Amino acid sequence: MKQIFFLVISLSVLWGCTTGNNPTYKLTTTVSPTGSATILPTKSLFNKGETAVLQAVPNFGWRFVRWEGDLNSTVNPVNLGMTKDYNIIGIFERLNYNLTVTVEGQGSVTERVVTAKTTEYPFETTVELTPTPASGWAFKEW
Repeated sequence: MKQIFFLVISLSVLWGCTTGNNPTYKLTTTVSPTGSATILPTKSLFNKGETAVLQAVPNFGWRFVRWEGDLNSTVNPVNLGMTKDYNIIGIFERLNYNLTVTVEGQGSVTERVVTAKTTEYPFETTVELTPTPASGWAFKEW
């Protein structure tokens, strides 16, 4: 009889903790493109009214652009009051670098992009530069 009473009390306590006054909400986050970053927090369930501090942490060579889905913002980190389930996408883009070549004297420098030519070079692009001195000039140094 004691065991049944204990079981009934235990089930009542468990049932009371999971229903009623304090619902939980789910935070689902996605990174786009895949592999470009990490989004914190890694926890996905929050109590009603709890604040989730959403932070985009770009991987090396990437930058955060914006949040999409149930949150449209460029603020990072951002506080999110958990009042419902959220699906949020962190949008990231590769870092680009400008390349400026200045020639002192006469001659030219040609550039050859080993992978593909664009006006800006994405992170980790390999560029081969070849100096071509004009007649009577010699290439000295970079």
